Amino acid sequence: MKKIVESKNPSLTTYLVTLNSENSRLVSLQIITKIRNSNKYLLLINTNGETNQDVFYFINYICQYDTFNSRLQSIQALKLLYSFSEIVVKNISQFTHKDFADLSRFILGQSVNGSQETWKLEISRSINTHNVYMATIRKYYRHLDLTDKSIFDSTVVGIGKSTIGLLGHTKKRKEVKYNSSISKIENKKVPKFITLEEYKGIKLNLESDPTLLNLRNEVIIDLMYLKGLRLGEVLGLTLEDIKKHADNENAGVIFIRNRLSDKSYQYAKNCIHPQSRNDYETAIYKERGVQQIVIPEGLKNKIDNYILKSRDLFSVSDRVLSNMLQKSQADSLDSAEKNYYLFLSKNGSPLTSSGWNYWLRGFFNELKIYTDKTSKKTNLSHRFRHGYAMYLINELNLTLEEVCRYMRHRSITSTYVYYNPTEEEIMDATLMMEKQMNQTLKGAGNIEEN
Repeated sequence: MKKIVESKNPSLTTYLVTLNSENSRLVSLQIITKIRNSNKYLLLINTNGETNQDVFYFINYICQYDTFNSRLQSIQALKLLYSFSEIVVKNISQFTHKDFADLSRFILGQSVNGSQETWKLEISRSINTHNVYMATIRKYYRHLDLTDKSIFDSTVVGIGKSTIGLLGHTKKRKEVKYNSSISKIENKKVPKFITLEEYKGIKLNLESDPTLLNLRNEVIIDLMYLKGLRLGEVLGLTLEDIKKHADNENAGVIFIRNRLSDKSYQYAKNCIHPQSRNDYETAIYKERGVQQIVIPEGLKNKIDNYILKSRDLFSVSDRVLSNMLQKSQADSLDSAEKNYYLFLSKNGSPLTSSGWNYWLRGFFNELKIYTDKTSKKTNLSHRFRHGYAMYLINELNLTLEEVCRYMRHRSITSTYVYYNPTEEEIMDATLMMEKQMNQTLKGAGNIEEN
């Protein structure tokens, strides 16, 4: 009978694999951080003390534009993959459908007490964490060109063609749901913000299928979640609004401003709306009509990559090129050259809010992020801006005054709307208040007795 026992201490997780009283071995993988030339590199060391070169290249070069914490989470997923590989003594390229099902259970931390095998696992993980890890593993398998594995088994939905009325010519967007992901019971209370864990899952899903459409959508989501841009501010961006940072040519600066050529869904809030081209030259427009947002190197690189690929004349059709040149033109404020809107639809025209929301709703449903069809207040794109605010508060521990400046609010009153603690956080705060109150009352009672 095979028995696997997980043991965790503060610095190391080990698995004791026992076949019989005389045949046992220890599986223990480690993640090590090395610093060289001010860069942090992550290494995965197997039980024999050898560095996994495939993981090293994937984490430190393929994922080099991810934050260090994101890369750390990714290598933790791969550590579980290779721990499982050593436990079952099978190369990851040889995994079967059953192996991936067992790996899924292993990641969740589900113990098994069977007649042939016993798995005693100590560390349990949530469904969201499981799905994030599996998305990382799928991306890693794609990197290794192991795309024939059952980890990519999926269900395709939403490709039917409508034959009714004005929508008779339209075709629904293809949606892919991986069978290796796990669904959970939906929380019918619509969340107001995207959590850091959900954002990680969104990123991994988009990066696992590196198409031009997914690159565009990843950039848009990053602008909203990492920099707090509103959807209108994103859709109103043009090519000339993306500039190099004066002090770091690899970083960038985004100019947010309204133009006469903008549609209503491209309006930037709290920026002056020009009534004529002459307004562009006025002092009040230059002072109150323009906002500047600094963007980091990784995001600037992705924007440049999207611009290059979306305007590649050798890969777009004549129809798309015609729409791009005629329908996506925007007012130019910085030069006499022609200017164009940054984000394009599949047909080459500017991306609309309705087109974006149609895709995002389907994408949320695919990832089991609940949406409420009857309400727009807490739905879709604005959740990323709320998530940005909660990240500043919970992860960076900024004050509301600091968050107000990052959110570009005119008043801190507007910032209060974005503080949306979860039910668990409210309960924790309530219990802490009760504990402090009891301690205060107890202290007061002691004083009275004296």
